[in-house]
Amino acid sequence: MLSANLFKPQSCWKKMFKENTLFYLFCLCFCHLFGVFGDTDTVKSVSVKEGDSVTLHINVTEIQTDDEIEWKFGNNKNLIAKINGKTSKIYDGPDERFRDRLKLDHQTRSLIITNTRTTDSGLYELKISSSSSEDTHRFNVTVNAPPSTPTSHPTSHPSSGPHSGSSGSPDRFLIVLISATAAAGSLLVLVAVGIFCIYRKQRTTDQHDEIHEEEITYADPTFYKRNAQKSGPRVWRKKGEAHNPRCLRSSVKFPQSVMVWGAMSSAGVGPLCFLRSKVNAAVYQEVLEHFMLPATDQLYGDTDFIFQQDLAPAHSAKATSTWFKDHGIPVLNWPANSPDLNPIENLWGIVKRKMRNARPKNAEELKATIRATWALITPEQCLRLIDSTPHCIAAVI
Repeated sequence: MLSANLFKPQSCWKKMFKENTLFYLFCLCFCHLFGVFGDTDTVKSVSVKEGDSVTLHINVTEIQTDDEIEWKFGNNKNLIAKINGKTSKIYDGPDERFRDRLKLDHQTRSLIITNTRTTDSGLYELKISSSSSEDTHRFNVTVNAPPSTPTSHPTSHPSSGPHSGSSGSPDRFLIVLISATAAAGSLLVLVAVGIFCIYRKQRTTDQHDEIHEEEITYADPTFYKRNAQKSGPRVWRKKGEAHNPRCLRSSVKFPQSVMVWGAMSSAGVGPLCFLRSKVNAAVYQEVLEHFMLPATDQLYGDTDFIFQQDLAPAHSAKATSTWFKDHGIPVLNWPANSPDLNPIENLWGIVKRKMRNARPKNAEELKATIRATWALITPEQCLRLIDSTPHCIAAVI
């Protein structure tokens, strides 16, 4: 049993207690405030192997049909999916990285990502808004690339036995000689592989430098049709609603079309030229004079460049070749009857996909829509398309 003297207040204890009471109270209040105002917003971590599908479950027991659901991706919170009542829409995301790979569970409002890629890693945010409340859920998704298969190397183990310590054995001498020869051979192989890797890296660097010494400008015309879609938009509907007006969209049987000429390079895109007549050599030279030359001056300044075009009759005409020689512009050699690997073809495809939901009423509105979409093309997009050219060439060889 403890002595009662231990509980008698001493003068020094009273002094210490008085001096530290304020400090103790401050600590208790600080701890209490920290517990009240601590961060309660949690982020659920999800890890998936590249190529697999992943479903972001929100675990909400009840969702009203009139709630507004928004899925966003990345630090910039790009909208990738939205449900508003009975209507839903899925977006391709930044740089169209999610194109045809996102699905929505209309019962649970969960987001499904198919054929995942490492570029899908990042922060996903779901916001559920209603007339009385707003709820937010966050997911940190990590897409892991498949590990590379390690190369196994045989390892030699020292022999253990009653004669292992005998230095005069001929068998032991032969084993040591073979081991030394194998080690020397392996070292030579490693040196050869290292030299080959250095050579390939230097060759790639030299090729990269050679490409950027003279920039390449890619040009090509294309057609745009008003309200033309190869595959119409899809809609979620119930059985028996095939002819419901909200599930239908009007179309134009013979839409108006315009022909437009454009050019791109690693520095970005040039101005567009809308062509009103059939393109012959004379019309094409007017386009080069009034659109191509100002575009290259804007993109390159005094830097030399190479012009790329296909072998259309207006392009390969003798008068056009003379025009290029008179202006001192080198033209990239282009084989006849070749696969159309001009990167500007992919750029035209991107522009047409961005205009998929546009509904211009006439040719002038169509031109305005094309100009607005063309202005959104960034130099980074052009550079990615140009960098993909070697892979495209290798795929068709």
